[in-house]
Amino acid sequence: LALPDTGWAAVFSILVGFFAVVATIVLAVFIFAALTTVIGAPFYGALAGEALKEAGMIVKEMAWYREITRALIYSLKLGVLFIFLQLALVVFNIIPGIGTILHFVGAFAVTILLLAMEFFGEAFAKDSLPFRSRLKFLVRHHSSVLAFAVPVFFLLLVPIVNLFVPPLAVIAASRMYIRLLS
Repeated sequence: LALPDTGWAAVFSILVGFFAVVATIVLAVFIFAALTTVIGAPFYGALAGEALKEAGMIVKEMAWYREITRALIYSLKLGVLFIFLQLALVVFNIIPGIGTILHFVGAFAVTILLLAMEFFGEAFAKDSLPFRSRLKFLVRHHSSVLAFAVPVFFLLLVPIVNLFVPPLAVIAASRMYIRLLS
């Protein structure tokens, strides 16, 4: 079908350009997050392992290259989950007025869930917890997870402080995981 006039083509090309820029930014942020997770995996794994050992848990040790591979696969799973949940949230924007608010609240909840998945991930990996069980654990303990992840989210927004938050958050998440298990 032909478009009625060139105005529609201009609007369409602007929308395509906008979505291309947004997709590029999301991809760049995901690649950055995945790389930092992969690079930090052996270090964060050691921190989580020590916290679990202090609690008397038996920790599964991995070689550094296996730890990096596990972290990369885990980051890819989180990325797919993020995209799936964000696409599901777009439906809220169909509802006039309140839809934008619902989308914002849902997007914040997804961000908090994935942030918790990231920091609890090392303790989960040391305890050999499968991906679905990790999600179920976080949903089951949602109030504690919110109390942990929301302050971590806001601390990560503070320059310089955000350099020290991730290792401390991994340790805190590991200890919280132990407490929530008992």
